[in-house]
Amino acid sequence: MKYFGSNNYALAPLKPFLHMCKSFLGQKTGNPKNLSDCMKIDLEAMNGKTFILFQRSINFSSMILAYHFSDFKLAEVLSRSAALLYTTISNLGAACGRMYHSLVLLERASSTKSCQRHRIRVVRRNLKVMRQWSKNCPKNFLGKQFLVEAELAAVLNRHPEAKSKYYVAIIQSRDSGLLWQEALANERAGKFHLKIGQHAEAIPFLEEARRLYKEWGGIAKLEHFEREIEEEFGEVSASL
Repeated sequence: MKYFGSNNYALAPLKPFLHMCKSFLGQKTGNPKNLSDCMKIDLEAMNGKTFILFQRSINFSSMILAYHFSDFKLAEVLSRSAALLYTTISNLGAACGRMYHSLVLLERASSTKSCQRHRIRVVRRNLKVMRQWSKNCPKNFLGKQFLVEAELAAVLNRHPEAKSKYYVAIIQSRDSGLLWQEALANERAGKFHLKIGQHAEAIPFLEEARRLYKEWGGIAKLEHFEREIEEEFGEVSASL
């Protein structure tokens, strides 16, 4: 990657994003969930504020990867540094940061009861900001808001609300042309139905998630998704 000038690393924060995309596409070898190892040389070339910004950018992209590849514990660790990046800006990247941070916390809250109240409190704080953004630009932000609200309702065992929120998140993501987000919303809706024992209802969502991930080009993500469903819900995988 070429930078502007010998000491100006203005484009440096974009490099982790590029590596993240390659990981989704299956164009990178090794651990797809943490980008720090493959970017050590870049980090060693930096110092001061540039180093801090670059490290947070790495953690931001790594958090998203860790979530998509189901390493939720790692994603939560990385989210603490990533939050220092996205809370200082108000753009689409910040909205993605708040969405993924919230999704990570809710997944952790559903699997372990320790610190559950704190995690939910942080999610509600993120949602407060996301709802304000959705009022200003629903096309970019509303689908993200509904997906987080659906996951929150699922954690709180409010199943009818979760179902309706997943549905609206899918529709809003589709209307906004956000293919990856529509795929994720279908994946989460399908897994929610599996968790509450509604396997027949889960299958259409999982089939659509697989189709969308394939259309998006996320080959590594698609392979992980299919393997995960087969390992955890073999009888459902056979129906896809």
